[in-house]
Amino acid sequence: MTRSWFSVATLFTVCLTVLSGGALAQSEIDAVRNNLKKIIPAQMEIKSIEQTPMEGVYEVRAGNENLFVYSNGEFVMIGEVYDTDRRVSWAQERRDKEKAVAMKDLAAMPESNMIIMGDPEGERYVTVFTDTDCGWCQKFHQDIPVLQAGGLKVRYLMWPRAGLSSESAREAVSVWCAEDQGKAMTIAKNRQTVEPKQCENPVEQHYELGFRLGVQGTPFIMLDNGKVLGGYVPPDKLLAEAGLN
Repeated sequence: MTRSWFSVATLFTVCLTVLSGGALAQSEIDAVRNNLKKIIPAQMEIKSIEQTPMEGVYEVRAGNENLFVYSNGEFVMIGEVYDTDRRVSWAQERRDKEKAVAMKDLAAMPESNMIIMGDPEGERYVTVFTDTDCGWCQKFHQDIPVLQAGGLKVRYLMWPRAGLSSESAREAVSVWCAEDQGKAMTIAKNRQTVEPKQCENPVEQHYELGFRLGVQGTPFIMLDNGKVLGGYVPPDKLLAEAGLN
């Protein structure tokens, strides 16, 4: 399982008053950006900074994470913000909204943007975010013949845990660009070398979609009814979950 880049004790902030946000001055944006750059990884691009209804607290999109940041002078705090009137976490609200949109994006994604294995004509299917270097993903892949015999379609999306600049991401691209994607996937998950290839591919799209769906590790298995099964599931249990015997 992967973890977030930071390990911070959750900051519980009681929102007793709501202040109007308004437009941010460039100096405020620069101050927050400069403070964050001192503590987050260099490859974690800061995409946006927005004032929240709470004075001094900003919502920052950095890489594939949403951060709630209190920035004052040379000091930064990162954590949760709770609205005590509505009894909700702003971060959880954001995650729930992003997941709802991501589920619609997944439903709209054509299977031509996935690697299809198992029973291609199966009436039931699972969507699996996978990493060729992941041991449990490799174990899951060994179950494909059993799942195929049981009538289950497997829709693979690539999710290199080490990031898009990693060797596993480059291998994911090579698998996608292979003439026989299924064969290349099997070669990679047997810890053998896949012929390096480059082409137009959806690996980055898969990766970002996974984050928005809440993927934190691989394999991430989701039934066609939206039920998330989490990590590795034995084939007999997976077929039972799908209502297949």
